[in-house]
Amino acid sequence: MPVDLGNIRFTNDIWLAYHPDAAKIARVRSLIDWLIGAFSPRKYPWFADEFIHPRDLPAVVEGRPVSSLFSGFEEPEEA
Repeated sequence: MPVDLGNIRFTNDIWLAYHPDAAKIARVRSLIDWLIGAFSPRKYPWFADEFIHPRDLPAVVEGRPVSSLFSGFEEPEEA
């Protein structure tokens, strides 16, 4: 359950460092692209610079279920 703490805001920078030649390797480039996408403020609005109160999140995701934003992050089912 979201707890309204007022106007408290925490920020953390996330850095990804790699040798430029490593990005030429397909599997490394794939990982880099996935990581960049995983923190995309367009897909995941809570990573944007502007604060979004949890009560306002449904309007921000334009009617999509919030759980749909996590597709690709859930663990695959075992066969």
